Amino acid sequence: AELFPALAPVGRARSMHFILSALSIVLIDLLLAGDNALVIAMAVRSLPRRERRIGTICGAAAAVVLRVGLTTVAAQLLTIRYLQLAGASQESWRYLLSNDTLKGLIETDPSFKPLLAAS
Repeated sequence: AELFPALAPVGRARSMHFILSALSIVLIDLLLAGDNALVIAMAVRSLPRRERRIGTICGAAAAVVLRVGLTTVAAQLLTIRYLQLAGASQESWRYLLSNDTLKGLIETDPSFKPLLAAS
């Protein structure tokens, strides 16, 4: 038994999928960072120069800490059994209720009454 066995070769399609997934995560992160910068700038715009600088630094640090903390919590929640299924079911139900044609069909069918009362 080797201590470090050779890695299996990664296919080109699989590596491309990984690269595209990583780039989409980076893009989303950049969008969120830009949004945070805008909110921080609006919050500190009326402060004097020294306090504005302190507010900007503290706001950026708080944004990073919150993003890391909430990502950790979300990752832990996704390890709970059947939580993804429950979330997908809820989103599917919301979609059905947002579609006017399906909403009318659901509201007229008596078998959906208990579900409508619960939502």
